[in-house]
Amino acid sequence: MIFTPINFGKHKNKTIPQVVFSDLDYFIWAITEDVFKSPVLKRKAEYVYRRIRNIKIPKDNHDDYEIEYLIHAPTGKF
Repeated sequence: MIFTPINFGKHKNKTIPQVVFSDLDYFIWAITEDVFKSPVLKRKAEYVYRRIRNIKIPKDNHDDYEIEYLIHAPTGKF
């Protein structure tokens, strides 16, 4: 799927996947508030949202899971 950049708001010129990776909270807020008005953008946002909602964490060997926290050195963001 080819994603075209968003043409409005704080994430103008980013694609939906770029927004998801950089600001997931905004993306989920935008999809639930029906911010994506263009039919093409809305369809692609809903496609990504369905994929996100279907992520399943495996239940086997849960004691082996590790969480890695990262700080982006140039920006200091968590």
